[in-house]
Amino acid sequence: MMKKQVTIVAALLILVALFSNMDMVAEAKLGPGLYRKLGAENCYDACTTGCVNPDNKKLIRCHHKCYVRCGGTGAEKSASPSTGSSSKCAKQKCILLDIDNFGQRVATGRVSSTDPAEKVHFVPLGPNASKVWVEVSKVDGARVWRANSEVEFIADAVGTTVAWPNDKIIFI
Repeated sequence: MMKKQVTIVAALLILVALFSNMDMVAEAKLGPGLYRKLGAENCYDACTTGCVNPDNKKLIRCHHKCYVRCGGTGAEKSASPSTGSSSKCAKQKCILLDIDNFGQRVATGRVSSTDPAEKVHFVPLGPNASKVWVEVSKVDGARVWRANSEVEFIADAVGTTVAWPNDKIIFI
């Protein structure tokens, strides 16, 4: 009986050790450039499939790592500030101003779309708004324009996208 329990515990320890290093095993086996070879959209999709975590901050961090690894998603398009349209060129770097009309610079990021039909957290952008990937929070307690259950303040938005009014964006 004791020998059977020891065998089961040993098998469980081996499984835990194997599964805890699966991302390193896959990267070593498939090569570091494999995701990029899939194309940006497929790369991001494949990478984020492994981002399952009950801790929201760790989940967002994982998505951000996938975003960086894949060079942005193919589904996200760069904004053309003059026309309000989208294109496939590099994402336009920007500064986000607070939504309370104080003129304070609350974050930096990249505009990925100005298409009114584009969705941010399952809600269409609508007119006069942009989809922005938030890279750095400057004022952690600043409110986001369209809060949801996951993102209420700009600090929560780092590593994800938010909708932001066009008149509160400065392109750099």
